[in-house]
Amino acid sequence: GLTTFELSGEEQAEGIETDFQYFPTKQFQLVGTHSWTNSRVVSDAQRPGRVGTTLPDVPRNAVRLWGKYTFEGGALDKVWIGAGYLYTSQMIGNRNPNLFRVWTDSWSRVDASLGYDMKIGKTNASWVLTLENLEDKDYIDYMLIRGRPFNARLSSTFTF
Repeated sequence: GLTTFELSGEEQAEGIETDFQYFPTKQFQLVGTHSWTNSRVVSDAQRPGRVGTTLPDVPRNAVRLWGKYTFEGGALDKVWIGAGYLYTSQMIGNRNPNLFRVWTDSWSRVDASLGYDMKIGKTNASWVLTLENLEDKDYIDYMLIRGRPFNARLSSTFTF
């Protein structure tokens, strides 16, 4: 590659984000967010056609919902399961300022997690298996990748 620099003009973005957390029981929690963004190119001397268009990789709407249930007592004590849904509306999908009219389709994804919290001596340990894109949807649009195919990831966190 070749790296180039250019003046992009003036850009503006404004929006509203709402979040909620709901704990119907001690063991069950729901978390959600919705963001609405209004973005636009205000001026661009090098590419006047961009004026009035939206910014790349900035969806108008994005929604995230997540539920988590933690087991208490018995063989599953401190085991938790979670499931989530993500939605991203269509957006200009390419950061190349020459391709400011290339729109990607909206997309959604379903994820899940399984976790276990434990103590090892005085150390808190958390183990999480994350399953991303359970539907294994292909999110390639205009040669742009909007999400990975199904993947699983095991991670751990130790707090001293």
